[in-house]
Amino acid sequence: MRGIVAVVAATTALLWAPAALAEPHVEFHKPMAGVKTNGQLTVGPDNNIWVALDNAVGRVTPDGTVTIFKQADFDKLGNPEGGITTADGAVWLSQPPNGVQSILKVTPGDPPTAESFPVTDIDAGSTAMALGSDGNIWVGVPGKLVKFPPSNPTNSVVYPFTGLQPKCMAASPDGTLWVADSGGPGLLNVKTDGSLVHAPYPTDTGPQCLAAGSNGQITVALPVNSPQQIGQLVPGKNLTTIDRPIPADPFGVAFGADGAFWVAMFAGNRLDRVTPDGQLTSLTGFPDVTGQGPRQITAGPNNTLWTTLDNPGSLGVDSEIAKISGVETPPTGGGATNPPPPPPPPDTTPPAITGAALSKTKVRAGTTSVTLRFTVNEAGTATVVISKRLKGRRSGERCVKPTRKLRKARRCTRLKRVKKVQVATTAGANSVKLRIKTLTRGNYGVALTAADAAGNRTKPVTRTLSVTTKKRS
Repeated sequence: MRGIVAVVAATTALLWAPAALAEPHVEFHKPMAGVKTNGQLTVGPDNNIWVALDNAVGRVTPDGTVTIFKQADFDKLGNPEGGITTADGAVWLSQPPNGVQSILKVTPGDPPTAESFPVTDIDAGSTAMALGSDGNIWVGVPGKLVKFPPSNPTNSVVYPFTGLQPKCMAASPDGTLWVADSGGPGLLNVKTDGSLVHAPYPTDTGPQCLAAGSNGQITVALPVNSPQQIGQLVPGKNLTTIDRPIPADPFGVAFGADGAFWVAMFAGNRLDRVTPDGQLTSLTGFPDVTGQGPRQITAGPNNTLWTTLDNPGSLGVDSEIAKISGVETPPTGGGATNPPPPPPPPDTTPPAITGAALSKTKVRAGTTSVTLRFTVNEAGTATVVISKRLKGRRSGERCVKPTRKLRKARRCTRLKRVKKVQVATTAGANSVKLRIKTLTRGNYGVALTAADAAGNRTKPVTRTLSVTTKKRS
């Protein structure tokens, strides 16, 4: 299969595809100066692809004709931040209000007549911009989400979110919006009245772009995680992740006509295709240019994808845009026999523990208990082992109890287990009350591990507890 590299076993072909369907392939790539890291794409009302560029706006026709509109072409244009969407027969962009107004409206049939609007609550450029199910355009800026009607952009409504640092926004088929928040960090699911559907879904590090599928599932790029990952989330459940080998750098995300998510892997110079059940393949075939790779992506008309090929080392001069064709809708009926989907890959990712802390780290002998509090990202069990730290001597690789025979051996600290506790955990905040009344004077290690339902276990997280002499009465 041209350009397709199988990543998951048994995916030697796209899973549903009979011979009659085209294979996804890079149809062409065209020069497009000014591509920027956060410059997103949208399908305009004219069925052309519109791109937020460096001090410019780009338009690409289905046959690959590229037109770039610069500030000399219309004086309302500043430097687009990256957010772009389509609404009410026009293309809308966000730009920093530095000598221009923050929202730019471009009419595809006559771009030089572009208008701009001073939306009071939008006081910065934004990369998080989407059309909501309520017909309003939504824009995320630090600390708030703002919506306004396309018919009257100055009539905005603001929803404050303390600490919000929005990176990307996507509308979901269920009528809600999703926001990738690097300040949380996490994913926010927001109703059109500004309220949250669910508490923010945490991510280990700041998420980048995200997209919603036809069933409301979310796929998000996590380029700062270690290792770099693609995240998938079914609303109401825990985020699952797929590790990506270096080079990767996942960035833009789109939901294709084939019912799968496509993730632009900038450093890997490829697109990763992820099905809703986590099956993964990759599409290659992009120009082999040092420092260049797919950055932002959108689904286009006629079963296509469009991705910018960013080359930041050249300041966008040598950047391009590519069209991917053959992103076919899976067949239904018509006598086609679809093979059953393979079982989902086994869960091999251990849970993550954060915020582990003892209520007291120094107590007197005879103290009844201390509490260990921690947060874990999925339900399962937690095991706490309390071990006393004692003097020891090296015997080979082990640290053992000192003896006369080992008096000249290297000193070490050995751990003598004195207590073990196991409890059930829920996703989120947990606490364990540890009975310590029988502990004698000395220093102890309190080692916490967590395991999920699949048996994946974390590495121990250890905290120190000191027991001092009992207070005399």
